[in-house]
Amino acid sequence: MVVKGILALTGADRVTDAWRMFVSADDQIGLKGNPVAGKTLPASHEIVRKIIEQLTASGIPKRNIIIWDRREHQLHETGYSEEDYPGIGSKN
Repeated sequence: MVVKGILALTGADRVTDAWRMFVSADDQIGLKGNPVAGKTLPASHEIVRKIIEQLTASGIPKRNIIIWDRREHQLHETGYSEEDYPGIGSKN
């Protein structure tokens, strides 16, 4: 789904080319975890992991990717922690 969506959005033939239309290796990229509804409705871990996988394959260092929300403790409660996403930062 993520691959199909980014390719359709950009018209690119390759996922890495599609992401590079929006971000470069020097950018800081924030992915919002949306943990307010608790464990029942955070942003999909499967989709977040796919986005991270595609960004890193596009040359974005993991250290430049941050999963964030204004309530960091809720991120941790919903599985968005350093242990769950090694090398990815979190920031409230």
